[in-house]
Amino acid sequence: ILCVGDIFKSKVKLGFMYGALIDDPDGLFNGELGGKQRRSVELAEGDSVDPEALKALVRRAIDYNRERKSARKK
Repeated sequence: ILCVGDIFKSKVKLGFMYGALIDDPDGLFNGELGGKQRRSVELAEGDSVDPEALKALVRRAIDYNRERKSARKK
């Protein structure tokens, strides 16, 4: 699982399964910050997100998942 999107009454949440292990230099993660594995980007109506920063975050998540998969095969 790379990212799970959830729609709530007051927000949209993009949950990254291994977000705690992914660099987030743009500070997009703003939810589930206390855990050791997951992180999320939570957006309420009217919030904006830098599309390039979100794209880069997704790419880092893809890279992490590929590295993790390769390590398990060894």
